[in-house]
Amino acid sequence: MKRNKNTEYLFKLNISGLGLMIIIVMMLSFFQGCAPTKFTPVKSPEIRFELTSKYNVEKLLSEIKKPEKMKVIFINKDFKKVPINEASYILVTPKEYTKVAALLKLCHTYKNIILEQEKLVNIQIDITNSLKEFIKLEYMKSEHYKELWTNAENQYLQERYDHKVDKVIYNGTILSIGTIMAILLIL
Repeated sequence: MKRNKNTEYLFKLNISGLGLMIIIVMMLSFFQGCAPTKFTPVKSPEIRFELTSKYNVEKLLSEIKKPEKMKVIFINKDFKKVPINEASYILVTPKEYTKVAALLKLCHTYKNIILEQEKLVNIQIDITNSLKEFIKLEYMKSEHYKELWTNAENQYLQERYDHKVDKVIYNGTILSIGTIMAILLIL
């Protein structure tokens, strides 16, 4: 089969145009494959606290050792010893009476001390719980800051990549137009 000059020229033009298109497609796919990866910072360990429960003195008061049973004598109006259900009076020796008075005074004093101690301990627990909440809020703040930083870095990397792609497309377009112009001038 004989080829004339026009057919041969078109055949060469198709091969060079096809080659140019393959090169452009390969360049674009190469640069697309070099897209920036997402910037991911190191994840901070999560901090968890359980709040300290309140100090309850009522439990401690119920655990106080009860005094020994008093040695009392039950008497009636005639000052004779009788069973408890028939007694009108209780007779206590001076020694037993001083034990009771001292014990009552001591119990009252300890109860006041313990109630004040409960207030102080609960204030300390509130301070501790507030510090735990503060640490939790600081952790959340740092995580939020890290997220904002990551987003800014990712946007910067994406902008650099887009700029490179635009530059390649611009240079590829200029090169393609120049090649087409050179081919047309050769004709």
